[in-house]
Amino acid sequence: MTSGKGRKTDPVDAHSVATAALRAPNLVRVQADPELVVLGILVDRRDELGRARTQTPTASTRLLLELFPGGAKKFLSAAQARGDGQSARHRGQDQGGRGGSS
Repeated sequence: MTSGKGRKTDPVDAHSVATAALRAPNLVRVQADPELVVLGILVDRRDELGRARTQTPTASTRLLLELFPGGAKKFLSAAQARGDGQSARHRGQDQGGRGGSS
């Protein structure tokens, strides 16, 4: 049998293991340690969060590339991505300033 990160997911392999276990004399029963089960769940969740953390910026980048065919800035802040990144000149005008030199 091959190793898939320690977890067997192939139905044929699972069937083979179950058949061998049923036919084995003096088979020792193994009890799952509840603490190890919880740790396994936590590790799986951490892996999911890591994948999500990678997928979110990747999806955002893909969307920006669709919106801006030539590509967007490589270093884009969250405010710039939302469209809040008006230039200082425009902000000065919006706040009652002249926007030019004072």
